[in-house]
Amino acid sequence: MDASGWQSHAPPYAARAAACFVVCELVYHVALAVAPKSFAAGDRRTFALKVVNILHAALVGPLAARALVGRYLFGWDGDAALAAAVAAAVNLDGAAAPALFSGGFGADAARSLTSITVGFFAWDLYRLDAWAKSSPGERRLMVVHHVVSVAVWPVAALTGVAGPFLLHFLATELSSPLLQGRWYAQAFRGRGSPADAAASAAFAAAFVVVRTSNVHVVASAFAYARPFDGALHGAVPAWIRLLGTATLGLPSVLNAVWTAQIALLGKKMLLGKKKAKV
Repeated sequence: MDASGWQSHAPPYAARAAACFVVCELVYHVALAVAPKSFAAGDRRTFALKVVNILHAALVGPLAARALVGRYLFGWDGDAALAAAVAAAVNLDGAAAPALFSGGFGADAARSLTSITVGFFAWDLYRLDAWAKSSPGERRLMVVHHVVSVAVWPVAALTGVAGPFLLHFLATELSSPLLQGRWYAQAFRGRGSPADAAASAAFAAAFVVVRTSNVHVVASAFAYARPFDGALHGAVPAWIRLLGTATLGLPSVLNAVWTAQIALLGKKMLLGKKKAKV
Protein backbone atom coordinates (compact mmCIF):
# COMPACT_ATOMS: atom_id res chain seq x y z
CA MET A 1 0.00 0.00 0.00
CA ASP A 2 1.18 3.51 -0.90
CA ALA A 3 0.63 5.53 2.27
CA SER A 4 1.66 8.77 0.56
CA GLY A 5 -0.78 8.26 -2.30
CA TRP A 6 -3.28 10.86 -1.21
CA GLN A 7 -0.69 13.60 -1.11
CA SER A 8 1.38 12.81 -4.18
CA HIS A 9 -1.16 11.26 -6.52
CA ALA A 10 -4.47 12.96 -5.78
CA PRO A 11 -3.92 16.24 -7.72
CA PRO A 12 -2.88 14.62 -11.04
CA TYR A 13 -5.58 11.96 -10.57
CA ALA A 14 -8.27 14.61 -10.16
CA ALA A 15 -6.86 16.57 -13.10
CA ARG A 16 -7.03 13.53 -15.39
CA ALA A 17 -10.59 12.76 -14.31
CA ALA A 18 -11.66 16.36 -14.88
CA ALA A 19 -9.94 16.46 -18.28
CA CYS A 20 -11.69 13.24 -19.27
CA PHE A 21 -15.05 14.75 -18.25
CA VAL A 22 -14.39 17.78 -20.47
CA VAL A 23 -13.21 15.66 -23.42
CA CYS A 24 -16.30 13.45 -23.12
CA GLU A 25 -18.55 16.51 -23.24
CA LEU A 26 -16.74 17.92 -26.28
CA VAL A 27 -16.93 14.60 -28.16
CA TYR A 28 -20.61 14.32 -27.22
CA HIS A 29 -21.42 17.66 -28.84
CA VAL A 30 -19.47 16.77 -31.98
CA ALA A 31 -21.32 13.45 -32.24
CA LEU A 32 -24.63 15.17 -31.55
CA ALA A 33 -23.99 17.53 -34.46
CA VAL A 34 -23.56 14.61 -36.89
CA ALA A 35 -26.34 12.41 -35.47
CA PRO A 36 -29.00 11.57 -38.08
CA LYS A 37 -31.60 14.33 -38.30
CA SER A 38 -34.25 11.67 -38.89
CA PHE A 39 -33.81 10.42 -35.31
CA ALA A 40 -36.00 11.74 -32.53
CA ALA A 41 -34.30 14.24 -30.22
CA GLY A 42 -33.85 11.63 -27.46
CA ASP A 43 -32.37 9.10 -29.87
CA ARG A 44 -29.96 11.70 -31.24
CA ARG A 45 -28.69 12.32 -27.70
CA THR A 46 -28.33 8.57 -27.16
CA PHE A 47 -26.50 8.27 -30.48
CA ALA A 48 -23.97 10.86 -29.31
CA LEU A 49 -23.62 9.39 -25.82
CA LYS A 50 -22.88 5.96 -27.24
CA VAL A 51 -20.12 7.37 -29.43
CA VAL A 52 -18.44 8.57 -26.23
CA ASN A 53 -19.09 5.19 -24.57
CA ILE A 54 -17.40 3.37 -27.43
CA LEU A 55 -14.36 5.66 -27.46
CA HIS A 56 -13.92 5.31 -23.69
CA ALA A 57 -14.16 1.51 -23.80
CA ALA A 58 -11.89 1.31 -26.86
CA LEU A 59 -9.23 3.26 -24.98
CA VAL A 60 -9.43 1.91 -21.45
CA GLY A 61 -10.37 -1.72 -22.14
CA PRO A 62 -7.31 -2.67 -24.24
CA LEU A 63 -4.89 -0.70 -22.07
CA ALA A 64 -6.18 -2.36 -18.89
CA ALA A 65 -6.14 -5.80 -20.49
CA ARG A 66 -2.58 -5.30 -21.69
CA ALA A 67 -1.44 -4.18 -18.25
CA LEU A 68 -3.23 -7.06 -16.54
CA VAL A 69 -2.59 -10.06 -18.78
CA GLY A 70 -0.24 -8.90 -21.57
CA ARG A 71 2.84 -10.44 -20.01
CA TYR A 72 0.99 -13.45 -18.57
CA LEU A 73 -0.71 -14.44 -21.85
CA PHE A 74 1.65 -13.17 -24.54
CA GLY A 75 5.01 -12.53 -22.88
CA TRP A 76 4.89 -8.83 -23.68
CA ASP A 77 6.94 -6.35 -21.71
CA GLY A 78 5.23 -5.58 -18.45
CA ASP A 79 5.12 -5.99 -14.71
CA ALA A 80 6.60 -9.40 -13.88
CA ALA A 81 5.20 -9.36 -10.35
CA LEU A 82 1.71 -8.59 -11.65
CA ALA A 83 2.00 -11.38 -14.24
CA ALA A 84 2.94 -13.84 -11.48
CA ALA A 85 0.00 -12.64 -9.38
CA VAL A 86 -2.38 -13.11 -12.33
CA ALA A 87 -1.04 -16.63 -12.92
CA ALA A 88 -1.63 -17.48 -9.27
CA ALA A 89 -5.17 -16.10 -9.46
CA VAL A 90 -5.98 -18.08 -12.60
CA ASN A 91 -4.72 -21.21 -10.83
CA LEU A 92 -7.06 -20.36 -7.92
CA ASP A 93 -4.07 -20.14 -5.58
CA GLY A 94 -5.65 -19.04 -2.32
CA ALA A 95 -2.33 -18.50 -0.57
CA ALA A 96 -1.31 -15.85 -3.11
CA ALA A 97 -4.67 -14.08 -3.17
CA PRO A 98 -4.15 -11.61 -0.27
CA ALA A 99 -1.34 -9.92 -2.21
CA LEU A 100 -3.85 -9.11 -4.94
CA PHE A 101 -5.46 -6.70 -2.49
CA SER A 102 -2.55 -5.23 -0.55
CA GLY A 103 0.55 -6.22 -2.52
CA GLY A 104 0.62 -3.09 -4.65
CA PHE A 105 0.49 -5.04 -7.94
CA GLY A 106 -0.60 -2.99 -10.94
CA ALA A 107 -0.95 0.15 -8.82
CA ASP A 108 0.47 2.59 -11.39
CA ALA A 109 -1.64 1.30 -14.26
CA ALA A 110 -4.77 1.18 -12.09
CA ARG A 111 -4.19 4.72 -10.92
CA SER A 112 -3.77 6.06 -14.46
CA LEU A 113 -6.68 4.21 -16.03
CA THR A 114 -9.26 4.48 -13.26
CA SER A 115 -8.88 8.26 -13.32
CA ILE A 116 -10.05 8.20 -16.95
CA THR A 117 -13.01 5.96 -16.19
CA VAL A 118 -13.97 7.91 -13.07
CA GLY A 119 -14.14 11.03 -15.24
CA PHE A 120 -16.18 9.14 -17.82
CA PHE A 121 -18.61 7.71 -15.24
CA ALA A 122 -19.11 11.16 -13.73
CA TRP A 123 -19.83 12.55 -17.20
CA ASP A 124 -22.15 9.63 -18.01
CA LEU A 125 -24.18 10.44 -14.89
CA TYR A 126 -24.24 14.10 -15.93
CA ARG A 127 -25.76 12.99 -19.26
CA LEU A 128 -28.30 10.66 -17.66
CA ASP A 129 -31.05 12.15 -19.84
CA ALA A 130 -29.28 10.74 -22.91
CA TRP A 131 -29.17 7.14 -21.70
CA ALA A 132 -30.93 4.57 -23.84
CA LYS A 133 -34.42 3.57 -22.80
CA SER A 134 -34.39 0.81 -20.17
CA SER A 135 -36.43 -0.44 -17.24
CA PRO A 136 -36.42 1.70 -14.07
CA GLY A 137 -34.71 -1.11 -12.18
CA GLU A 138 -31.93 -1.47 -14.73
CA ARG A 139 -31.38 2.29 -14.79
CA ARG A 140 -31.18 2.49 -11.01
CA LEU A 141 -28.70 -0.39 -11.01
CA MET A 142 -26.42 1.41 -13.46
CA VAL A 143 -26.66 4.66 -11.52
CA VAL A 144 -25.60 2.84 -8.36
CA HIS A 145 -22.80 1.13 -10.30
CA HIS A 146 -21.46 4.48 -11.51
CA VAL A 147 -21.82 6.25 -8.15
CA VAL A 148 -20.08 3.47 -6.22
CA SER A 149 -17.27 3.31 -8.76
CA VAL A 150 -16.72 7.08 -8.70
CA ALA A 151 -16.68 7.04 -4.90
CA VAL A 152 -14.59 3.91 -4.29
CA TRP A 153 -12.13 3.52 -7.16
CA PRO A 154 -10.13 6.69 -6.39
CA VAL A 155 -9.70 5.52 -2.79
CA ALA A 156 -8.29 2.20 -3.93
CA ALA A 157 -6.20 3.65 -6.74
CA LEU A 158 -4.68 6.46 -4.70
CA THR A 159 -3.68 4.14 -1.86
CA GLY A 160 -2.39 1.39 -4.16
CA VAL A 161 -4.74 -1.37 -3.07
CA ALA A 162 -6.66 -3.86 -5.22
CA GLY A 163 -4.78 -2.98 -8.41
CA PRO A 164 -5.41 -6.31 -10.20
CA PHE A 165 -9.11 -6.14 -9.36
CA LEU A 166 -9.39 -2.59 -10.69
CA LEU A 167 -7.56 -3.51 -13.89
CA HIS A 168 -9.87 -6.47 -14.37
CA PHE A 169 -12.95 -4.29 -13.95
CA LEU A 170 -11.56 -1.89 -16.56
CA ALA A 171 -10.54 -4.67 -18.94
CA THR A 172 -14.12 -5.97 -19.03
CA GLU A 173 -14.99 -2.78 -20.92
CA LEU A 174 -13.72 -4.67 -23.98
CA SER A 175 -17.24 -6.02 -24.48
CA SER A 176 -18.93 -2.62 -24.20
CA PRO A 177 -18.48 -1.37 -27.80
CA LEU A 178 -20.46 -4.37 -29.03
CA LEU A 179 -23.26 -3.52 -26.60
CA GLN A 180 -23.39 -0.04 -28.12
CA GLY A 181 -23.24 -1.62 -31.57
CA ARG A 182 -26.41 -3.51 -30.73
CA TRP A 183 -28.20 -0.22 -30.07
CA TYR A 184 -26.99 1.19 -33.40
CA ALA A 185 -28.13 -1.94 -35.24
CA GLN A 186 -31.58 -1.59 -33.73
CA ALA A 187 -31.71 2.16 -34.40
CA PHE A 188 -30.67 1.90 -38.05
CA ARG A 189 -32.02 -1.52 -39.04
CA GLY A 190 -34.82 -2.11 -36.55
CA ARG A 191 -35.40 -4.49 -33.69
CA GLY A 192 -35.46 -8.10 -34.76
CA SER A 193 -33.60 -7.39 -37.99
CA PRO A 194 -30.71 -9.58 -39.15
CA ALA A 195 -28.34 -6.77 -38.14
CA ASP A 196 -29.86 -6.73 -34.66
CA ALA A 197 -29.48 -10.51 -34.36
CA ALA A 198 -25.87 -10.39 -35.52
CA ALA A 199 -25.01 -7.52 -33.17
CA SER A 200 -26.74 -9.24 -30.25
CA ALA A 201 -24.88 -12.49 -30.93
CA ALA A 202 -21.54 -10.69 -31.19
CA PHE A 203 -22.12 -8.84 -27.94
CA ALA A 204 -23.24 -12.00 -26.12
CA ALA A 205 -20.15 -13.88 -27.30
CA ALA A 206 -17.83 -11.04 -26.26
CA PHE A 207 -19.54 -10.71 -22.89
CA VAL A 208 -19.15 -14.40 -22.15
CA VAL A 209 -15.47 -14.37 -23.12
CA VAL A 210 -14.54 -11.13 -21.37
CA ARG A 211 -16.76 -11.24 -18.29
CA THR A 212 -18.51 -14.56 -17.68
CA SER A 213 -15.60 -16.92 -18.35
CA ASN A 214 -13.52 -15.50 -15.50
CA VAL A 215 -16.17 -14.83 -12.85
CA HIS A 216 -14.95 -17.84 -10.86
CA VAL A 217 -11.37 -16.54 -10.92
CA VAL A 218 -12.34 -13.10 -9.64
CA ALA A 219 -14.76 -14.50 -7.06
CA SER A 220 -12.11 -16.93 -5.79
CA ALA A 221 -9.47 -14.20 -5.61
CA PHE A 222 -11.84 -11.97 -3.65
CA ALA A 223 -12.83 -14.74 -1.23
CA TYR A 224 -9.25 -15.80 -0.52
CA ALA A 225 -7.91 -12.24 -0.41
CA ARG A 226 -10.07 -11.58 2.67
CA PRO A 227 -9.77 -7.79 2.50
CA PHE A 228 -11.33 -7.46 5.96
CA ASP A 229 -8.52 -9.41 7.64
CA GLY A 230 -6.19 -7.07 9.50
CA ALA A 231 -3.70 -9.87 10.08
CA LEU A 232 -3.25 -10.23 6.31
CA HIS A 233 -3.44 -6.54 5.46
CA GLY A 234 -2.01 -4.79 8.47
CA ALA A 235 -0.71 -1.80 6.48
CA VAL A 236 -4.18 -1.06 5.11
CA PRO A 237 -6.41 1.12 7.33
CA ALA A 238 -9.46 -0.66 8.70
CA TRP A 239 -11.91 1.59 6.85
CA ILE A 240 -10.30 0.79 3.51
CA ARG A 241 -10.38 -2.92 4.33
CA LEU A 242 -14.09 -2.64 5.12
CA LEU A 243 -14.70 -0.66 1.94
CA GLY A 244 -12.94 -3.32 -0.09
CA THR A 245 -14.89 -6.07 1.61
CA ALA A 246 -18.18 -4.33 0.84
CA THR A 247 -17.48 -3.46 -2.80
CA LEU A 248 -14.87 -5.69 -4.46
CA GLY A 249 -17.30 -8.55 -4.96
CA LEU A 250 -20.07 -6.41 -6.46
CA PRO A 251 -18.85 -6.44 -10.10
CA SER A 252 -18.84 -10.25 -10.08
CA VAL A 253 -22.43 -10.20 -8.83
CA LEU A 254 -23.39 -7.74 -11.57
CA ASN A 255 -21.68 -9.85 -14.22
CA ALA A 256 -23.59 -12.90 -12.99
CA VAL A 257 -26.88 -10.97 -13.23
CA TRP A 258 -26.04 -9.71 -16.72
CA THR A 259 -24.99 -13.20 -17.78
CA ALA A 260 -28.42 -14.47 -16.75
CA GLN A 261 -30.03 -11.68 -18.78
CA ILE A 262 -27.93 -12.58 -21.83
CA ALA A 263 -28.89 -16.22 -21.42
CA LEU A 264 -32.56 -15.21 -21.43
CA LEU A 265 -31.96 -13.08 -24.53
CA GLY A 266 -30.30 -16.03 -26.26
CA LYS A 267 -33.18 -18.29 -25.29
CA LYS A 268 -35.67 -15.76 -26.65
CA MET A 269 -33.77 -15.49 -29.93
CA LEU A 270 -33.55 -19.26 -30.34
CA LEU A 271 -37.20 -19.85 -29.48
CA GLY A 272 -38.14 -17.07 -31.83
CA LYS A 273 -36.31 -18.83 -34.66
CA LYS A 274 -37.99 -22.10 -33.86
CA LYS A 275 -41.42 -20.48 -33.92
CA ALA A 276 -40.64 -18.88 -37.24
CA LYS A 277 -39.93 -22.30 -38.73
CA VAL A 278 -43.22 -23.80 -37.62
